[in-house]
Amino acid sequence: MLKIRKANIKDSVIVSNMINKLDSELSGISYTENEDLVKISGELLHESVNYIVFLAYEGTDNYVGLISVTESNAVYAGGRFGIIHELYVTPERRSANIGGQLFNVVKALGKEKEWKRIEVGAPNSIKWGRTIDFYRRMGFEEIGPRMKFVL
Repeated sequence: MLKIRKANIKDSVIVSNMINKLDSELSGISYTENEDLVKISGELLHESVNYIVFLAYEGTDNYVGLISVTESNAVYAGGRFGIIHELYVTPERRSANIGGQLFNVVKALGKEKEWKRIEVGAPNSIKWGRTIDFYRRMGFEEIGPRMKFVL
């Protein structure tokens, strides 16, 4: 039976391992060292009241998915809104509605916090069509590409 719970600092290795796998899938680069990811996820889970991760698991320690979200503010969004940063489901458990259940937890959080919307940076639609289809099924609409500037 699938269960979902909020992650805490003790989960930093689980969180970093899943995000490492997600990054590997998206970039095509296989990462072996994730000490930095463990440190970063531990810091965020400990220090930030704004960075929230939910873990999906079966049994006692079979983690099969995660979703991370933060709250942001913008006039264009009507005030406070959520941003999904990472959503990962293990390959063998995809198409089992785990991503949908994780998103439903974030939607409930958004309603509780009175967010006006939830945004997500979607991957390339040609390469990741199934991911785009998932977000559309969840009710997302395309609003344009995102860009980044590295400091």
